Amino acid sequence: GDWIEIGHIGAYSLSLRTRFNGFYPDTFVEIETPFEEAPGAQGYASVETMGDIPGDDSAFGGN
Repeated sequence: GDWIEIGHIGAYSLSLRTRFNGFYPDTFVEIETPFEEAPGAQGYASVETMGDIPGDDSAFGGN
């Protein structure tokens, strides 16, 4: 089967595996290396930060 990694979900991850959703809490997996620190393979998505650039007013019609 395929694995889906949902980063930074915290305590809400336990509610995803309830019997109500059809998942049974038989197996737990602990990841030792955080996703952001692990070396990535070619073609995989990378973590990006979206935000304002200091001094950039171009979004508001400035130069």
